[in-house]
Amino acid sequence: MEDDDIDRRRTVFQALYDFNAEDPGAEISSDGLERLTHLSSEEVSRCVMYLRQKELVATQDFFGGGFSVRITTRGIDSIEDQSVVSRKTSKLASFRPNNETNHQISELTRRQIVDMMLLRNRQFHGEIGLVEFLARIWNLSSMRSSDPRFLDAAGDIEQHTVSNADWTYHYLLYEYLKILRCDDEIFAKFVETSVHPVVLRNSDEASSAIAEINELLKDDRCMLNVASYISGRPVYKVEYAVHKPRDVGTNEYDVMLSLAGEDRDYVGKVAKILDDSGTRVFYDRYEEISLWGKDMNVHFQRVIKQARYFVPFISKHYVAKMWPTAEARAALARAISEKREFVLPARFDNSELPGLLDTVAYVDLRKKTPEEFAEMVLKKIRQSG
Repeated sequence: MEDDDIDRRRTVFQALYDFNAEDPGAEISSDGLERLTHLSSEEVSRCVMYLRQKELVATQDFFGGGFSVRITTRGIDSIEDQSVVSRKTSKLASFRPNNETNHQISELTRRQIVDMMLLRNRQFHGEIGLVEFLARIWNLSSMRSSDPRFLDAAGDIEQHTVSNADWTYHYLLYEYLKILRCDDEIFAKFVETSVHPVVLRNSDEASSAIAEINELLKDDRCMLNVASYISGRPVYKVEYAVHKPRDVGTNEYDVMLSLAGEDRDYVGKVAKILDDSGTRVFYDRYEEISLWGKDMNVHFQRVIKQARYFVPFISKHYVAKMWPTAEARAALARAISEKREFVLPARFDNSELPGLLDTVAYVDLRKKTPEEFAEMVLKKIRQSG
């Protein structure tokens, strides 16, 4: 009987080790251990209790029953000297449970996004099958099955969420796929796939979902931006802030937006997208307090000297006004002096801006939405390093 107990303990610890080798420090539920080891709940509990007494694992009870398990530092050390299991994985052996995983998209943001998707009236995998959806994000064929009847994770998921339906989506994402601990790249792909036109075909629903997700992502300084198009529909990609947040009191900007008030509806949308992405943007409406009481001419000259790029939104209103044309003259003078791409013209019409050469390439805003133009500005900033 004692030999049987030893074998069961080794089986449980080996299963926990294998689970952690893919995701160091991850916790697995007692139900998950039962599925991996094919032991009863009583046998798993007894083995875990023994391993906990030896300080090889730590547990945390769930409200309402059950518990989670993770390997302790002592457990990892036992792996390193091969006293408990025969295999070693350097990735796991170098891990210590108190280390914090370095994710830009935080656990809180991930939980909020996933819970939002699960609480919707529609399935998070949209118009395509669950396994097909997940295979666009995870390499399911390379992930080991927890059920010996199947070759890989795809078989597991098909059996337990489609055929038997004994796994909830909550368990699938949080426990099985460990979405809170995966790399940012994987989580971003999950988010991108959820709003892809093939998955979410209703344009209004897609726009609403993207807005909700971006509202949650913005605190982690990233957002969904248009990356390409498929049959006229935008395909979104998670992109990260191009720079750190602007320090209080600094006057350095990535881009200065110069406009006439009549064009504010369009330019304001561009400014919001840039600001939400973490770009240091000078837009007069964002600077009302800092501009209060300043000599406008002196201040704008200083901003133009410190900005990385200057974008004049040229229109009949723009060329007819004193302040916008004064800003443009100062910016063009700097461009000539530094002999580099500094002024990035954007046109609402064919109005002539004094001092701007006809040979300077511009963007025709009549052919660009605010979202498309903002994406062009972001790409220009990234290219400049």
